[in-house]
Formats: sequence, C-alpha cells, structure tokens
Amino acid sequence: MGRQHIRNGILFITQQKTGQDVHIPLYSGLKTIIDSLPCDNLTFLITAQGRLFTPAGFTNWSKDMVQEVTMEENGVEKRALPDGLSPHGLRKLTCHRLAEANCTPHQITAISGHRSLAEVTRYVSPDRRHVASAGGC
Repeated sequence: MGRQHIRNGILFITQQKTGQDVHIPLYSGLKTIIDSLPCDNLTFLITAQGRLFTPAGFTNWSKDMVQEVTMEENGVEKRALPDGLSPHGLRKLTCHRLAEANCTPHQITAISGHRSLAEVTRYVSPDRRHVASAGGC
C-alpha cells in the first residue's frame, strides 16, 4: 500500500484475502502523516532493513507499535490502545470507532472491506445508549 493507491483524497486498495475493495478517506491527520513519509518507496511501511513486510512480520511489528500509541487526557499521557491488538483486532476496533462516530454500516463496509452488512453487524456491536441518543430518539 502506497501513494499510488491514493486518488482524490481516498486510499483505494483491494484486500488480498477477500478480494474486496477498500476505500479509506484520508482525514487531515492521516494525510499529514502520509505526507511526512519518505517518497522513495512504493509502500508506506517497510522493515528496518528496507524490505517489504511478510504477513507474519507485519503482525509482530504492529503488535509492538500498538504498545507505543499514547494519548493525552486531562494533561496526563496514557496508553490509547489495549495490549496485544493484532491487525485483525485493530480492524475490529476501527469498525467499532466508526460506528461510534455515527458512520452507517454501508460506510463501515466500504472502509473495512467486509463482504456484507451482515459481517459488519456481527463484527460491531455498538453501545445501544450511544446509538439511541445519536438518532435523536
């Protein structure tokens, strides 16, 4: 995945496992991060040795990176993600956060690459109080 997959502010890829198209809007923070990356590779992420990640290598690397993600809350820096999240766990967490941000199941499917709305609804069980209050009920 690299700059060649970005068109009109959207990252387009086809998932290797499922063959599903994924369309990820580049919000300003993500665009800033991508713009800061070196332009000398076709992929955004490479190993410390300058090579492409293997699937297992990427999984191990991403688990390590999860431990380094922090956020500030009330002036205190704290861990932003639970320990041990794999890429699959990050995908599930992303779906949950998209649902909490009032994205529709169709939007979540387009971003996550799930094959069907049924998969997304099985994957994401939003906080019912949040969903009810967001709907203006």
